[in-house]
Amino acid sequence: YKYIWNKGWGNYQQGIYQPYLIACVIPNQCQKAVPESVSLVEKSCDNASNNLRVIYNKPKAKKDFAVCVKGLDFLYEDLSVRLVEWIELLNLLGADKIFFYE
Repeated sequence: YKYIWNKGWGNYQQGIYQPYLIACVIPNQCQKAVPESVSLVEKSCDNASNNLRVIYNKPKAKKDFAVCVKGLDFLYEDLSVRLVEWIELLNLLGADKIFFYE
């Protein structure tokens, strides 16, 4: 697992929940299957007590278009959250590619 929050972004407090990125290897025979639920345990034989149901909404076909973005010159304003939200919206609207220019 990898810690994925930068203290420079703010809102960092020791002792509260913090974000981690966890990557799991999926066996070849299971890669096309969609799980009904997932859970995390500390050891491989532990009983899971945090079962989360998976809602699989198969993505619709893309609309075959791209978006070009001018240089991002917001030197003194942190717009990272808004930028990620906007990129997600473009994805939902069907954009295949996003090109960012300097």
